[in-house]
Amino acid sequence: MDLQAITQLLLAAVADNNRDKAIPEAVQKLSAQAQSSGSEIGDFVWDVYNAIFDTSAQLPVDKQSALVEFILQLRQVAVSDANGQPLSHEGGRIWTGLPTFGWVARDLWNFGMFPPIEIEP
Repeated sequence: MDLQAITQLLLAAVADNNRDKAIPEAVQKLSAQAQSSGSEIGDFVWDVYNAIFDTSAQLPVDKQSALVEFILQLRQVAVSDANGQPLSHEGGRIWTGLPTFGWVARDLWNFGMFPPIEIEP
């Protein structure tokens, strides 16, 4: 599942009139994809987080609460690999720890890891 497909999945889920059903289904699809991603898990979570930000940019402000609900439901799911071991990336559990979410936000808004250094003239 690529970034565009993930974004379309999220847009459809949060815009659906039956969000109570559509959002958990989207969470389940993304969790199943994460479980089958294997060594590509880092790329997959990166795409999911970018899709979340892409989706938020396309939603009117009054509709963004559904996206927040999606993220809250996503964080309640702890994905395990085929052996039943917790699936993680960069030290965080998929999805409960939202590993690398901050990295994506920083990348999108060009935030550095450290505050800017002020140079005196």
